Amino acid sequence: MHLPFVDTLRPVLWVLLTFSIKHFLEKYTSLSSEPFSSSLSSPIPYFAEDREHVTQLEGSYDLEALVQCSPDLDPRNCTECLRLAVEDFFECCSHARLAKIIFPKCLVMYNVSALQPSLGVINGNKIYVRIFITAMATWVLALLGL
Repeated sequence: MHLPFVDTLRPVLWVLLTFSIKHFLEKYTSLSSEPFSSSLSSPIPYFAEDREHVTQLEGSYDLEALVQCSPDLDPRNCTECLRLAVEDFFECCSHARLAKIIFPKCLVMYNVSALQPSLGVINGNKIYVRIFITAMATWVLALLGL
């Protein structure tokens, strides 16, 4: 099947910073699978945005995701445009912390705030420092023959 607008779908802009994409993909999947028909009556049709606080072992962060299509696209073509944008996204930005893929008829964006260290990592670092100090003190005492 050939969609009439696909030939004109070239990214207009890529913006990226390094980060993992796993949670964005989960968020994108939930946003793009939402029925856009519920947003047709809104001032910005074919638009979905969500924010989520993500906590992992290495830290926590806020994830913002947004997908939008041009109002002249029907839901099927909107979904296809977003699919192509995400496909393009993997080619350029799969480990980005911030990314904006802007096509003429749709856009996909996400932003991840800076990682805040989790308590487990902080406590682990304190334990590591204590072990290091103890080991160094033992080594110094052994050198001094005490």
